[in-house]
Amino acid sequence: MTEHSAVPSLVFQNPGLIDLEAVKILGVCSKDTDNPIGYFGTGLKYAISILLRNRQKIVLYRGFEKYEFGVRNAKIRNDHFNIVTMNGEDMGFTTDLGKNWELWMAYRELHCNVLDERGTVTVSLGLEVEKDKTTIIVTGREILDVYHKRDAYFITTEPIYTEDEISVHPKSLGDPEDDTLFFMRGILVYQRSTKSKYRYNILKTLALTEDRMLKWGYEAGELLTKAIYVSKNRMFIRDMVTTRTRGFEQFVSSNDPSTSTKRDLSWAFKKEVHDLLLDSKHVNPTVKDVYQEHIHKTVAPIEYKLCSVQQMALERALLMCTELGFQSILDYDLKIVETLGPSVLGKADMETKTILIASMAFNQGIKILAGTLIEEYIHLKHDVYDCSREMQNLLIDMLITVGETHILKEPL
Repeated sequence: MTEHSAVPSLVFQNPGLIDLEAVKILGVCSKDTDNPIGYFGTGLKYAISILLRNRQKIVLYRGFEKYEFGVRNAKIRNDHFNIVTMNGEDMGFTTDLGKNWELWMAYRELHCNVLDERGTVTVSLGLEVEKDKTTIIVTGREILDVYHKRDAYFITTEPIYTEDEISVHPKSLGDPEDDTLFFMRGILVYQRSTKSKYRYNILKTLALTEDRMLKWGYEAGELLTKAIYVSKNRMFIRDMVTTRTRGFEQFVSSNDPSTSTKRDLSWAFKKEVHDLLLDSKHVNPTVKDVYQEHIHKTVAPIEYKLCSVQQMALERALLMCTELGFQSILDYDLKIVETLGPSVLGKADMETKTILIASMAFNQGIKILAGTLIEEYIHLKHDVYDCSREMQNLLIDMLITVGETHILKEPL
């Protein structure tokens, strides 16, 4: 049997005959596949409602049995509603079902059902309706526009990178320039108003809202953040942590990872960041901090023996510290070590109350050496941290004190 149409129609055809109870009753979901995309049991009902609300025509064939969907206007209390009908019989819901859904979401539901049932989607003027298949024919210019733009809602490309819980894909030509698109199982679930280099496909199951969008948008960023730190792919890590362009990738690599992620840093991450810092390449500051924190916790610094010139430099630097008013710096243990990691000149060991100075600090000049000694002394003495308001206030107060002592020779 051939169904003819004067205009092109969108045709969804699946093997097997649909149970009409699954068409009529909300919450019914029964599919042959072990891991179906659709599991709410409402998708087809929503699709019918939204299509009719947008004045698209929809007809279902169960084999050769034809079921046409329409609306019947009814007044309920003070308001008018369009009750959805199938062959003239009320379906038990109105075209207000899925009130906030967009037309592309109706297409998504029908397309996903085809994926679950191993069916086909085609555009046709005439289709052979078969006795052992279920065929849904949707007619309307707007739904055809959605079909032709379907790459905006589905991922069909091969990934550039694949991690355990997320894969990275090239952007589509039609993607919004200022947005980041997230997909789950290849279907759009989240759109973030931030520029990005890529699309992202979530490979694990996250909670969705009633309209099948990600319930908690922050989870998408957390998955990518985690992937950066535990990845075994150095190219992926480099791509993410070196980006200078303001956008989603820079934002994500600026997120502080969870404690468990910090504990599980991959060898590839540590090696790649180490090499980038060693080559003086740009690395996102948060990534750099996480790496250096790991190095400080896991690598016991090796003591370094100073030569006579370096010993003289140290003595002059310490003299400068005491002359500036930091006499109690001499009360703390001081240890010179071979390295504290790339670009790290000093560290305050809070447990042992020891100032650690890396050997490369001596290559920077006595002024830098003295500054490093003072910084680590302040960390130990006053228990304040880098880039904190407390550290800022303390340094300003000390600067004023130096002015009082060495310039005014009296208090303000």
